[in-house]
Amino acid sequence: MNWGTWGANHSSDKMSELILSAFNNGINSFDHADIYGGYTTEETFGEAFLKTGINRKNVFYISKCGIMYPSEKLPIKVKYYDYSEKHLIQSVENSLKNLKTDYLDCFLLHRPSPLMKVEEIFEEINKLKEEGKIKSFGVSNFTNSQIKLISKQTKVLWNQIEFSLTHNHSMIDGSLDYLQNNNIGVMAWS
Repeated sequence: MNWGTWGANHSSDKMSELILSAFNNGINSFDHADIYGGYTTEETFGEAFLKTGINRKNVFYISKCGIMYPSEKLPIKVKYYDYSEKHLIQSVENSLKNLKTDYLDCFLLHRPSPLMKVEEIFEEINKLKEEGKIKSFGVSNFTNSQIKLISKQTKVLWNQIEFSLTHNHSMIDGSLDYLQNNNIGVMAWS
């Protein structure tokens, strides 16, 4: 998130250096979201990754969608969430194009929405898996009850949660217990 215009504003050459440094030090997962950098960071990263010469099969790409964020590339007036079939397809296709890859290793719903239609999400996620465009599916920032809701229709393999030394409530509120008891992997952000 912070490599692009929302942070350091790295060029694709600088991103290439960072990717190579990370990869050479055993880090092979790269976490994205369509909105990062006002919908620009994935594309710069994709260009940078090609310059590294690293085999795509040796890295793990994560991307998220669902937040409709006002920016130059998306001139809307207010932020909202969209998990419609059309938006899920469009987000995955855009991420694949921008990252210059044929598949995402993991695709996450970025934030929970009270208006999401679980059946519509389920149908599209299964279709994207069958087409080989996504390998695994998960959520980001979802509560246990929201995961239960979406798990009725499709297997949730990941929950990306805010977790750090100063934001560690998931250790005592039952969140980590729930994820472990349901074989859902944990990704931390922040």
